[in-house]
Amino acid sequence: MKLNAITSLVPAAILSLTIFTTAVSAQTNPYVEGELVVKLNQTSDLPAVAQQYGLIATPLAQIGNRPIYRLRIQNGVPVSQIAALLQNDSLHRVSIAEPNYILGAPVASTVPWSMGISWSIGLPQSIGSSAKGYSRQWMRRQIDLDAAHEVTRGRNVKIAVIDTGIDPQHPIFAGRLLPGYDFVDNDNNPAEVGLPHVGSFGHGTHVSGIIAMVAPEAKIMPIRVLDENGVANVWRLTAAIMFAANPDGDLTTNDGANIINLSLGTTQRTSLLRKLIAAEANDGTLPDDDDFPQVGHPGITFVVSAGNTGNITSIYPAAEHDVPGLIAVGASTQADIVADFSTRGDWVELMAPGDGIVSAVPGGRYGIWRGTSMAAPIVSGIAALVHEHYPALTPNGIFDQIRRSSVSCGGSISRRVDAERAVTINP
Repeated sequence: MKLNAITSLVPAAILSLTIFTTAVSAQTNPYVEGELVVKLNQTSDLPAVAQQYGLIATPLAQIGNRPIYRLRIQNGVPVSQIAALLQNDSLHRVSIAEPNYILGAPVASTVPWSMGISWSIGLPQSIGSSAKGYSRQWMRRQIDLDAAHEVTRGRNVKIAVIDTGIDPQHPIFAGRLLPGYDFVDNDNNPAEVGLPHVGSFGHGTHVSGIIAMVAPEAKIMPIRVLDENGVANVWRLTAAIMFAANPDGDLTTNDGANIINLSLGTTQRTSLLRKLIAAEANDGTLPDDDDFPQVGHPGITFVVSAGNTGNITSIYPAAEHDVPGLIAVGASTQADIVADFSTRGDWVELMAPGDGIVSAVPGGRYGIWRGTSMAAPIVSGIAALVHEHYPALTPNGIFDQIRRSSVSCGGSISRRVDAERAVTINP
């Protein structure tokens, strides 16, 4: 059952990309069984390629009119086997061939790399029980948020939260929401679906509530891509990211997000997602990607949680650290050290508070959650403050500004973000 609706219109080109997407239950493999994501060098090669490699020639979905398809394998041949054959096509007709990988929020037990870090509704008198706990928590002091708000509050910066959806009736979102979309159920209502304390229900609401705290005058575009189990796939996420860049399908209107928050990931590297993120982070300094004409070059900053593995496991898309404009975020504690659950590695350059964070949960309540999923929206909020205060900065310039103004902490992630410094130290 869904929470109350907020509505949007989704462009036909994006809807056609996702209309056949199905929910994914518990997985034995890190991909959707029987499906491949394939990019051909030309559309006319599809029938021959499908016949040669045992694929159904009618695509499950396609990105616009580009030769990028979601295809079904015939006769139960293993996905990895067909992908390998396609990648080595002797006629060089195939540019990308990969499984439709599974992604998830770090609280989803169906995702193998998840630590299952969950949340607790605050009991009476506990810090998580009220708006007071939300507004007075330790995170605000550590990143010097009140001082930053004396300079900027992120006015009208648009932040897309691609997650489990949102509780649109929660009081902290009043006047702060833009129309979004639900790419799980394919409708205009991106409200949370599920039951309290089950799976990752409330994850997107919690993430959005953190953004609303850090950048209180920003606008949030809620996009539901994770199902009740906290699980999505690459094709569905691709559709959501494209929507965030151009919700109405018209490149002449300024309705796309300035920042996209992704508190999700996968252990599998995916060429399609990397290519799309690079296209949307492009601010026009590079040629447009012909495979995504519907997004243009919007110059979006991507903020992505590093994962909760507690080690150096690469989690994507956060680990695509060499894509300009993408910020991978680890989690820190009140002691200003890396949280034990946080993924780390040379690709994680920044951390933000992510332990015991109070934010909104469905039903107009507040809860305490921990994880890099909570750290990422803090950085998304700071990016919004920087974007408003220094509007000429590119996505990579925003990353550089947040990094150069961060605080040195030592440890396996050596720098922690600081909101006040980010908007008072000139670029």
